[in-house]
Amino acid sequence: MEKRLTDAGFVPIKRGASPSDLFAVPGTSYGLGAAELRVYLFPSAKERENAIAGIDTVSVTRRGGVSSWPTPPTFITSNNLAAVLLSNNGRLIERVQNAITAGLPRAAR
Repeated sequence: MEKRLTDAGFVPIKRGASPSDLFAVPGTSYGLGAAELRVYLFPSAKERENAIAGIDTVSVTRRGGVSSWPTPPTFITSNNLAAVLLSNNGRLIERVQNAITAGLPRAAR
């Protein structure tokens, strides 16, 4: 994850553990300038799919819950990863989404 963000031109600052009230897996928080990215890695894509089945992916809360995010959340998924990006910057949101969802990394040559 850090390499993808760095390759996309970001300087991710690892802030430590991310609150995991949404998921059973531990998360990691990164600072991306004024934005915050919370990353949750699951053992498999199937486990990630099962975990987000009860999540409202627009408000990024448990279904029927009330959003308490400090800024509008953007929910991003790819394979076994779920991430929540907190930012109001549309260009930054697009760049982070592209970095995360670009597919599996290419093998080193």
